Amino acid sequence: MAVLDEDPGAAGELHETVSAAAANTTTSATGTRRRRAVRAAIRSDQDASNQQRRNSKSLWQPSVRSEGFRGGPGAIMMDVKTRIIIRRFDAARDAQSLRECLIDHQNFHRRIEPSWPAGDAIVSEYMTYLETECAVHNGCIIMAHFGEQAAGFICVVATTRGESPDDPSQFAWIHELYVKPEHRRRGVASMLIAEAERFARGQGARSLRLGVLDRNEGARAFYARHGFGEHVHVLTKPLKASS
Repeated sequence: MAVLDEDPGAAGELHETVSAAAANTTTSATGTRRRRAVRAAIRSDQDASNQQRRNSKSLWQPSVRSEGFRGGPGAIMMDVKTRIIIRRFDAARDAQSLRECLIDHQNFHRRIEPSWPAGDAIVSEYMTYLETECAVHNGCIIMAHFGEQAAGFICVVATTRGESPDDPSQFAWIHELYVKPEHRRRGVASMLIAEAERFARGQGARSLRLGVLDRNEGARAFYARHGFGEHVHVLTKPLKASS
C-alpha cells in the first residue's frame, strides 16, 4: 500500500527552527507568544509545502510487488484522497462482491441491449468463464474497494489472439470493467484501467483491446479519453423469420 508520506526533512527543519527560537527567547509571556508565533508560521509553511508536493504528484502510486502476487490479497495501491484501495481479486474475500458486480453490470448492459440475458441468469456461468480465461490467457481480476465495500473491478487477460488467421497478432483484452454508481466520478475506473495496463505491459503485451456497445456513449467517451481508438466495427442486421 502506497501513501504519500510527509517529508521527513520538513519535520527536522521544524524541530531545529523551534529549538533555535526557544534558545533566543526568555521564559516571559513575550517569549511564549513568540515561540507560538514561530511554530504557527512554520506549520503554515510546512502545510503549504506539503500541499504543493501533493498537487505535483499523482494521488495514487503502485506499491512494491512480490512474486506470485496474482490473486493475492495484498493491496497494490491506495488513493490518498478518496481512500480507494486497488488490489488483486481474492476468492475467499471477494467472490460474493464480484458476483454482485457482474449481475449489476450485465443488467446495465441489458438496458442498452434488451436481447441480452439478465445478470442473475448467467452470473455463475460467467464467473467460471472469466476464471478460465484468466487461467488460459494469463489474466487477472483486479478489485477496487472502499473500506470493506467493493467499489468495482476489472478483468484483463494479457495473452490472447484473434481467432482468424488474417489477424494473428497477440494482444491484451479487457473482458469487463465496472464501477458501482455510488463510487463513480472518483477516478476508480481510471485507476483500474491503469493497473490493467500495467499488468498487461508487464506480461509483454504490446496493445490492449476491449469491446463496447455502440450505444454506450458514456463508456466510449471514457475509453477515448484513455487512449483507446476504434479498431473494428461489428454491424448487426436483424433477420426476419421466413414466411
